[in-house]
Amino acid sequence: MNKWIFTLIAGIFFQISAFSQDSTQVISDTMPVPDAPRITFSSNSFHFGTLKMGNSVSHTFEFTNTGTKDLKILSVQTSCNCTTTLLEKKVVPPGEKGRITVIYTPKPNQKNEQRKVILVISNAINKEELLYMTGFVEP
Repeated sequence: MNKWIFTLIAGIFFQISAFSQDSTQVISDTMPVPDAPRITFSSNSFHFGTLKMGNSVSHTFEFTNTGTKDLKILSVQTSCNCTTTLLEKKVVPPGEKGRITVIYTPKPNQKNEQRKVILVISNAINKEELLYMTGFVEP
């Protein structure tokens, strides 16, 4: 009798285990790819090295719309008024590239290590992306 119960329990365990693996595979294979834009940056950070107070530094962040619909840049926000941005174009079709140029001019109280954050908001499936500009400012 114990042998029969053990065999029954083992059989149920293996069936449940096999069923859950198969259903997981079926779900992942049949999940639809969203029909939407996707913003993909070639790099989301730039280290400008050492910058003398009174000078500016700029960097252009390049991105691609790797989605299937038009990408619309809704907003580009900076972490302080010492950083400005220039957006090449607001609408980027699928497969095309766009650029955001960031210009950092340190204020007198911004010395030593600096990290500026730029928030890009779009209609993409990844709605918010962060860009970083870092470096050292010396007097």
